[in-house]
Order: sequence, then C-alpha cells, then structure tokens
Amino acid sequence: MSAEEPLDRIVLRYLQKRGYKDAEKAFLKESKSQKLTEMALVPHLGPDAAISDHILYYNEEDADPNSLVQGYRLLRDWVNHSLDMYKPELMRVLWPMFVYCHLELVNRDEGHVAREFHRRFGPDHLLLHEEDVRALAGVAAPAHAESDATARKFRDNRIPISCCQYTFDLLVKYLHHANQMALLAVLNAHISVTVVKGDPAPHTDEAELSAKQVITGVGPPSRIDKFNAKYDQGRWGVLEDSVEVLALDEFEEEKLREERRAAGAKSDGAEGGEEGGEE
Repeated sequence: MSAEEPLDRIVLRYLQKRGYKDAEKAFLKESKSQKLTEMALVPHLGPDAAISDHILYYNEEDADPNSLVQGYRLLRDWVNHSLDMYKPELMRVLWPMFVYCHLELVNRDEGHVAREFHRRFGPDHLLLHEEDVRALAGVAAPAHAESDATARKFRDNRIPISCCQYTFDLLVKYLHHANQMALLAVLNAHISVTVVKGDPAPHTDEAELSAKQVITGVGPPSRIDKFNAKYDQGRWGVLEDSVEVLALDEFEEEKLREERRAAGAKSDGAEGGEEGGEE
C-alpha cells in the first residue's frame, strides 16, 4: 500500500473486497467523518484497525452505544440457537465479543451502558473467565481502561479462537447479512481467528459450558428440533439462502462420499483376494 494513497480509497477497497455494499454507500455519502488515523480504537494495530473502526463509526455523531448491546444480544441468541454441530465452536466468539464491546463502551465514555452490559451478559462467562469478568466489572471509565491491567491486556492483544472453515463462514455470513457492522469491526480488529481443517468438534470447555446451561438455563434441543423450529419460525439462526442448512448438507454429503469411497476400496480389495485364492 502506498504511503501517499488516500485512506478513503483504502477504506473503499476494503468495503468492496468484503462485499459491504451498504457501508460502502454510507461511506461515500458521509462528508463529516474524522480522519481514519484519529478514529482507531486500538492505535497500535495500525491502518487495519482504523479501517474497521471506520466501518462502525463512519458517522460517529449519530452512533448509538446501544447498537453494541443489541448487536451482542442478537449474536448471543443466534449462537445459542445454532445447530448442535456448530454451536461449540460458535460459542468461542462470544467471550472476545463481550470483552471488546464492554471496552468500546468504556472508551466512548458510556459508563452507565457499559455497567448494564456487564451486569446483563457478564455472568455468561463466569465459568471459564471468572477472574477477567470480575476485573472488567470495575472498568467503567476511560481512565480505568488506561490504568487497569486486565483492560490493558485485552487492549494490547487480540484474543485467539479456532474453528473449522464451515463455522467461520457461518459466523461471517451471519454478521454480514444481519448488518452487524459493529461486531464485524470487533472481529476484524480484536479477534485472531485460526481456521483449522476438518470437521467442527466440541472443545472440552465449550462442552462443559453447554452442559452447565450458563447461557440459556435450558438443555440443548436436538439437531432435528432446532432445524424444525428455525425452518418453521424463521429464526435468526437460519441465514439468507439457508446457509446453515446448505453447509450441513454439504458436510454430510462429503461424509457420505467418503464412506462410499472407503466401501468401494474395501470391496475391490476383497475381490482381489478371492481371485488370488482361486488361482
């Protein structure tokens, strides 16, 4: 990237590459934006963070802090009602989203909203992150974020998570189609996602979290029940063009193809053995 290239062009290329059509139009219309270098929530992350933040705050004068709270609530609800095979991996994103939504509210000097956000959603994460949750409860003003060791730890580092390609695609498509620009910015700027090969698999911590019913207070329904509920009622869990269903079908079809190939190879081997015996 050229040092002389205007940052507005960089932003436009970023929006076009990611397919954020609505944000691109809004950016083009916006004439009172701050400079991107002045808008970075995490200055040390450089231009990428500034670009992400601009997606969220292209019109900061009209920004509503409650959009972060509402966005997190919708994401939490979507994850909690996602298909059983993807839910354990999707749950991993809720902790970093909680952390950085809280810290962003604090950075915007919305202490009252930050406290209410923490009171409402903090208990979800006590099982796995009790020490950090309790520390963040005391961070409610920009000065606190500067002096608190826990806040600095999260400010200076991205939280790592891992998931399979199917899960990552579902997450990004949900955030995009639900117009969750605030959380897309958080994902891009503050979460380090490692996409691993293979099938979605439950992690011990996530399985324990689900078993203890921390988020919902009810046991997880079966995959069939969840699919029927989503398909009939049009819940948030089903994305545009039934992304989850298509991904599930593709996943299971690939499994079936592998089983058929294995069965064919086994059959060919058995026939070869019989011919050898006849000779």
